Amino acid sequence: MNEPSDSGTDALERELVVAMHEFADSSPAPAYDARRWTAARRRAPQLWALAAVVVAVAAIGTGLALLPGSASPRPITAPVARPSASAASPTSPAGALDGYAAQRLALRSVVTAAELYENPATRGTVKLGQVEARFTDRAAFTRAWGKGGLGVTCGAVASGALSSDERNVLLYTGAIPLPRHATFAFDPATHTVTGVTCGTGSTGHGDQTVVAFYGAQVSGGKSGDGLLGPAVTGTGTCGQDQAKTWFADTPGAGAGLVTWQVGLDGGKPFIVGIDRTGLISQVTCPA
Repeated sequence: MNEPSDSGTDALERELVVAMHEFADSSPAPAYDARRWTAARRRAPQLWALAAVVVAVAAIGTGLALLPGSASPRPITAPVARPSASAASPTSPAGALDGYAAQRLALRSVVTAAELYENPATRGTVKLGQVEARFTDRAAFTRAWGKGGLGVTCGAVASGALSSDERNVLLYTGAIPLPRHATFAFDPATHTVTGVTCGTGSTGHGDQTVVAFYGAQVSGGKSGDGLLGPAVTGTGTCGQDQAKTWFADTPGAGAGLVTWQVGLDGGKPFIVGIDRTGLISQVTCPA
């Protein structure tokens, strides 16, 4: 049998890129559109099949996974066994976690606090002393926090945020992407925040299902009609149906699902599993 040629592999890879390019996060939809999501789900199995062909031919040894609704295939490695940031309270000392988890917890706490503080209805729930404790000192907190938390959300009021690592944050108003993203810097010894910088465009990997569903939820919409799979009971919010803000982080993969930890209004995060058709097929609420 003839071995596949490099040109054949390149052609398949180009076909994959073209097929998925239209789902790119670089051209986000301004609002949730149920018809667009329905069409995307119908085409998703074709994209997964094409990805499998390219992986088999290339045999590169790295599992490729597609974030539902996203154009770009990207490596997703099995989560490393670490202390879970979700297992600690927002006031837990950073030393109780390893560096990675401690920085995730600090980032989550600061961004969630900024979202809540920017909304007059939830501002009173934020304890600025606890937020300041996530920074190396008061000067770092003052510089990064800015006026009413707007320094953390890059000058715009945000009600949603997503982070695929412990440094970068994509910002949203509901489900609408904001034009700037935030990048956190940390002290390597204490894992406290030393500063926040803002950049244009997006960074990291988003998930359009998470954004559309929970963005609609906090905006008073219909919670992303059509995005809940038949196996999910309830509303997919673990009882927090009136939330005003959302935050997602800690992406993972397993059992045919892409998973995220989602927190609403600073509550304890719950795990959301998204299948290959772009549906939320599993929601695991905290005990």
